[in-house]
Amino acid sequence: MISSKTTPRALAHSLGTTLPKLNYTVYKLGVSRFYNEFEIEKSDGGKRTINAPEGRLKIIQDRLKVLLDELYSPHPSASAYIKERGIVYNAKKHVKRKVVANIDLKNFFGTIHFGRVRGVLIAKPYCLRADTATLIAHICCLDGVLPQGSPASPVISNMISRRMDRELSLMAKKNRAHYSRYADDITFSFKSKKDTELFDFKNRSVGSKIVRCIEENGFSLNERKTRIQFSSERQTVTGLKVNKKINIDRRYIRETKAMVHSLSFGSLEANKKFIDKYGRDDAQLEDVVFGRVAYIGMIKGRDSSVYQGLARKFNNLDWDRKLSINPGKILKDLEWSGFAFKAEGYRARFEQCVWVVSFDGVKGLGLDEMLVSGSAFSLKGGRVLTAFHVFVKAGMPDYCYLYRINKPGKKYKAKIKSVYEDRDVLELKFDEEVENIRYLDVAPNKFPGTGYELAVLGFPQLHPGHQSLTILPCKVVNTYIGSTFRYCEVDAQISGGNSGGPVVNAYMQVVGMALRGVDVASHEDRVELEGSNAFISAEHFPSP
Repeated sequence: MISSKTTPRALAHSLGTTLPKLNYTVYKLGVSRFYNEFEIEKSDGGKRTINAPEGRLKIIQDRLKVLLDELYSPHPSASAYIKERGIVYNAKKHVKRKVVANIDLKNFFGTIHFGRVRGVLIAKPYCLRADTATLIAHICCLDGVLPQGSPASPVISNMISRRMDRELSLMAKKNRAHYSRYADDITFSFKSKKDTELFDFKNRSVGSKIVRCIEENGFSLNERKTRIQFSSERQTVTGLKVNKKINIDRRYIRETKAMVHSLSFGSLEANKKFIDKYGRDDAQLEDVVFGRVAYIGMIKGRDSSVYQGLARKFNNLDWDRKLSINPGKILKDLEWSGFAFKAEGYRARFEQCVWVVSFDGVKGLGLDEMLVSGSAFSLKGGRVLTAFHVFVKAGMPDYCYLYRINKPGKKYKAKIKSVYEDRDVLELKFDEEVENIRYLDVAPNKFPGTGYELAVLGFPQLHPGHQSLTILPCKVVNTYIGSTFRYCEVDAQISGGNSGGPVVNAYMQVVGMALRGVDVASHEDRVELEGSNAFISAEHFPSP
């Protein structure tokens, strides 16, 4: 955790590196060389420029994001990029209102410049040292502004916007209105159609008081995107209908149905039509449809007839990935009750069996590769397993170092014993004697079905200072075959650092290994899910 006492040297240590190495990356090499710039299409036909960090800078920013998340206290009206909040949280307070007013901030990230980032970190309530705040601003900014695409940009934008959130929410309260903000999308809603000091409903325009507040906080209004919607019209907030309840626009559902129907006539022809219509060749239509149907299920509920119908039609397609059609009746028997508590009770044992995979100090690797981390675990029979792709990210060295999270100073050298690239599994062998080594058992039932309660063990978003294993309770929501191997999809987010960690059942036995995570991409009124939070079945582990 960072505080007012954190020095640049301590910050570098918290980011898993040294100050000389961090300074070399930020100042000598320059952050601009680590960005990949590309464009994505906006719903209005325009283009949005994304600058995504790569290599060592992405790893550093990922770790910095964790530290900044711990530092930031979210305002109740902020909805974007905050755990357990999102578009549904943002839309809830605007349901069944006479008037819904949506306004947009122009060039949101581009107006947050280096000086503002540095300034907000130095000011109350964060009160960071000036030299530490300066270093953070250099790490996070590109060409003097906050780039859209950096993992650290969202939390910093929320920090910058906190004063504006407070002032606008007070204005809303005085005018008996509700206020929320999702990134650059601001929404007010009212019980009455009578004009207020905030809006001129007759002329559908924004009042000077709001404009002045926005400008005094360093932003500007995009007047072209102002929308004032009455209850007799279709009212939407962050792409969701809010007239009577939170719902999805019928046009979105009709479009998704058409996509599923198109796929039923063959993937090649459907993808060609998709590219011709939307101009997108960066994703397969099957992936897009999978995400859209899953999104419909998230908003309308998996027991809704709309989701059930779309999911069944999608599952009838000749494709490996399948959507869950279980309406949510989860298997419950005595063995599963109190699972999370039971898992916590085994923490001390788990921390003897689950290892941090580190490449720091491995000869011949660059800084990018040394910053890669993952999870591993020891099984009865003397096996130590991790994910093959963790080693690939580190440049495929011959060995790594393993350590227990509660004893980071005691590292053990472990060499590659066997590689199973087709299933993304790698077996390690300790190169030295290990103190008090403990082992996990493999479950007799290595392929749990839909509804089973499990836990993913590992070290997501690891950074120096972490002292405990992350135990992530989850449920199996889908099972599928991928390249002849069995996978289970779970309802929890598998993050970076979880890769290679064990997935355990209620008896604390291993049923699989965490390998895959999902990215959720939100583009105004379009949401897409890419990938799946899944683990490979333990039946595919190498034999002892």
